[in-house]
Amino acid sequence: MTLVFSAVGAPPAEAGSTFNPEVAAVYARTHALDTPTYGADCTYFVSQALYVGGLDETARWNFHSTDPNNRGGNRHLDTDNWPTATATVADRLKNYLVSEIKIATIHELDWRVNEVPRAELGDIVAYDWNNGADGIIDHLSMVTGFSETNTQYPLVSQHTPEQRDRGWTWSETSETWIEHASPGARVYLIHFK
Repeated sequence: MTLVFSAVGAPPAEAGSTFNPEVAAVYARTHALDTPTYGADCTYFVSQALYVGGLDETARWNFHSTDPNNRGGNRHLDTDNWPTATATVADRLKNYLVSEIKIATIHELDWRVNEVPRAELGDIVAYDWNNGADGIIDHLSMVTGFSETNTQYPLVSQHTPEQRDRGWTWSETSETWIEHASPGARVYLIHFK
């Protein structure tokens, strides 16, 4: 599948600069097949891309929390260098971006409509598929391109499992459409303003 990808080679954003989702997408696409930092790290991977794209760390979202009440779990050997739960838990990152710092909006998508006209590079596709779509986001991926044959069909890159430029509605693991692999699953676009 050939991709349309406008930010190839874009330089990383400088720390403290304005957030640039296209730079985040370049990072995600480039590092999608890297070995995960630790176990199941889809959200940590998206957080890393957001950071490279220029999203500033805060007390709630960072990679070095010393607060035992705001840690993303026992994920590092260095106990003084744990990412926050907001940087590692999908639903918490969604809430942070949409409701706390308000730099994104969230819109439910329809599995049967491949086109997502408002999707842009660096947006996040969020999946709620555990426990019969219980209202809690379980998995995140980042829009890193678009299909050449349908330029409104986003391709996403992710960790856990590591995949680059897969169709947002397709499960490579199950080799079928996600709506069939996970009946009742719901999906959302987290779109940056």
